[in-house]
Amino acid sequence: MNIKLGIENKSKNFLGLELGLINKDSEKSKGVQLGVLINYAEESKGVQLGLGGNVAKESKGVQLGGIINDAEESSYGVQLGGLINYAEESKGVQLGLYGNAAKESKGVQLGVLINDAKESKGVQLGVLINYAEESKGVQLGVLINYANKLKGCQIGAINICGENSRGVQLGGINYRKGGNWYSRVSPIVAIRTGKKKELSDKVEEK
Repeated sequence: MNIKLGIENKSKNFLGLELGLINKDSEKSKGVQLGVLINYAEESKGVQLGLGGNVAKESKGVQLGGIINDAEESSYGVQLGGLINYAEESKGVQLGLYGNAAKESKGVQLGVLINDAKESKGVQLGVLINYAEESKGVQLGVLINYANKLKGCQIGAINICGENSRGVQLGGINYRKGGNWYSRVSPIVAIRTGKKKELSDKVEEK
């Protein structure tokens, strides 16, 4: 096992322990990066622990950052950030005190303030806001859940979905965009059957 100590550690492919202010592996890191400021690796298959943050194009391990964790392409492991976690594609767990962001989330997003995913196919657990352009999984929030296109379930005080949604909303206020005014808001339970016609719309036609 290799051990590298320094102010700024630079490697191409590294297997072992790196300890420094800045750790930068231009290709692969298969060990542990411990950085006071930041850790960077093109591909990380181990642990990145940085007080400032961690950056990897592809992370297949654990990112533990004081401020931010950034997986520029994909994350297959765990991102635990003091403020925010970001991944183009997340297939693991994102846990952020401020929030989590992913273009495509296929795992779990757990954020105190906000979870943001363009497409969510997993679970969003948020205290304040869960947001997804398209949700095909579960949004569980204390306050607000929003999905422009819902194909799953929303559970929260306020649930909002777009007109072309199919799924179940459970909460104090359940709102669906579009349709007749009296079918947009439902208390407690709302079953959304899609853009074409909901049960209340069909009754009006008769």
